[in-house]
Amino acid sequence: MKKLFGIALLIVLAACNNTHQRKEYYSTGQLKETVNIDGNNLKQDTLIIYYKDGKINHKQIYRNDTLNGPFLTYYKDGTLWVKTNYKHGVKHGLTQTFYRNQNLKWYGNYVNGQQEGTFISYYQNHKVQMKEEYRHSQTLYKITYDSLGKPQTEYIGILLDVKKQFTPKDSISFKAYIYGNYHKVQTRLFKTGSTQQTICNLTLLPDSSYSHTFAPQTAGSYQLFFGYLISAETFNYKTETITVQ
Repeated sequence: MKKLFGIALLIVLAACNNTHQRKEYYSTGQLKETVNIDGNNLKQDTLIIYYKDGKINHKQIYRNDTLNGPFLTYYKDGTLWVKTNYKHGVKHGLTQTFYRNQNLKWYGNYVNGQQEGTFISYYQNHKVQMKEEYRHSQTLYKITYDSLGKPQTEYIGILLDVKKQFTPKDSISFKAYIYGNYHKVQTRLFKTGSTQQTICNLTLLPDSSYSHTFAPQTAGSYQLFFGYLISAETFNYKTETITVQ
């Protein structure tokens, strides 16, 4: 009886794990793609896509039909082009691209599909071509260089992290993340249609943050204004609409 039960269990497990390899071909008969398909018709494990000459184009890992693991792309000569990683269908972790001679061309980090931190690209001579700073896929800072290392253009930005809906009993809180050098940073919070009420004028250090809380008392639409002087001649700003109801 135990032996029969064991055989029946093996049959059930085999049925649940009814995985087969699916292959697709070019019209020439050359293999184009291979991937494992489970009993629910979902892609599992490694999917490989080939160039027409038989060399590997892509390697990517699936779990239940969703990208989950290393994703590799190759040049036609077989050298690595792009190396990235996916988690639950979105980019997560370090992404790198390479020149054909395998010198690093570009790299940056993703967290749950969003660009986070420093991204750097390089010329073939290893000199930095561009440096960018991201938070939640928003550009805080970007500078480009020529092939000799001389700075060319520069962009400096801010990221506002602010709750959008409040009641009159709440306090409006916001945090501003700063990246770059500023002569002065000015923050204003004012009710739409009324005289602007300046909260503060301050100078912040590079890559710092500032928090503020303000009690609006009355319902309405408010504008949060955040302006910054990059130089005596250059002024940038960002605004957010806040609703109190």
